[in-house]
Amino acid sequence: MISITLSPSARHQVEETFKTTRDRRLRDRCQAILMAARARPHHPMATDWGITARTLQRWRNAYRVRGLAGLAMQWATGRTPSLPATLAPASLAWVQQGPAGCGLDRAHWT
Repeated sequence: MISITLSPSARHQVEETFKTTRDRRLRDRCQAILMAARARPHHPMATDWGITARTLQRWRNAYRVRGLAGLAMQWATGRTPSLPATLAPASLAWVQQGPAGCGLDRAHWT
């Protein structure tokens, strides 16, 4: 089991983030850290939230390594766009105008 010991300033920082953030996922992660600091076992916590114990372990490890920044969501970069950035405004305008903007009297698309 991963034990977490919070200093008074770190506890205050996690509690303030828990109270003020609008992101539910960050709030859950902060609550998990606070519960871990109170030595609550991670299996019952994971069951309460409907997540795996491994996910909870990842949250605790991320906090131990990177602090509060480790609890923030990290999104994947995603696929590179297939449309060049120079053509994006023209394509968007064309779609917004619809068939009438292209000189068609009706739409043949669905």
